[in-house]
Amino acid sequence: MKPAVVYIDDELALCRIVRWRLEAAGLAVETFTDPESAIAWVQDHDVRCVLCDYRMPAMNGFQVLERLDERIPFYLVTGDLAVGGELSDRTRVRGVIQKPFSFDELVALLRGLD
Repeated sequence: MKPAVVYIDDELALCRIVRWRLEAAGLAVETFTDPESAIAWVQDHDVRCVLCDYRMPAMNGFQVLERLDERIPFYLVTGDLAVGGELSDRTRVRGVIQKPFSFDELVALLRGLD
């Protein structure tokens, strides 16, 4: 089985769209609206990378990152342009994906991880 891309966002509609678009591009994907469920799932599965929303009610993206294995590539997804300043001491974040994002660019990024 192919390693899955994990997408975490508190917006259910966006999770559904991401799943649909990435699966249409031939990528295995798991989506979660609950960060705790996502963290538990990641611990038991082969993961290509984690894409995580920055602002969520239960915890923010940096809090999710702190609970994941440091070998898993992690990308922060956000519409908040000010987040870049908080990355200076977060070297485990591979990059920031700005909302709204281009699915073509996202698929190209994910394919480049192979």
